[in-house]
Amino acid sequence: MICLDANIIIYAVQHPTIEKLLLAQRVIAHPSIVEIEALGYHKIGLAEERSIRLFFNVSKRLPLSDEIVELAIRIRQSRKIGLGDAVIAATAIDIDSELWTVNTKDFAGIEGLKLHNPLPKRG
Repeated sequence: MICLDANIIIYAVQHPTIEKLLLAQRVIAHPSIVEIEALGYHKIGLAEERSIRLFFNVSKRLPLSDEIVELAIRIRQSRKIGLGDAVIAATAIDIDSELWTVNTKDFAGIEGLKLHNPLPKRG
């Protein structure tokens, strides 16, 4: 299973080639907080929102569990990292999944986290 960060989903719906690449992978999933990040932008257009919601329909939502909360707390105690990124990292670690993100620098050095940037020219 591949765990997706919000930026990958946004790029995917804006670029059909990237979307096809993602959908061709094994099971894709996203932490529930990624929906808030991707859809919560105050300037999101209706068409973009619709496309992102359609993408979420084919991606498995990974709910916030007690284990993820505790792991996110430990990650935040160990380094300066935003709440959303800590939850995303904790979710990927909890399910033993590779996290696909363009922002690998934001997640670098988190113990147990496997990172991949499928769009290295953007990172």
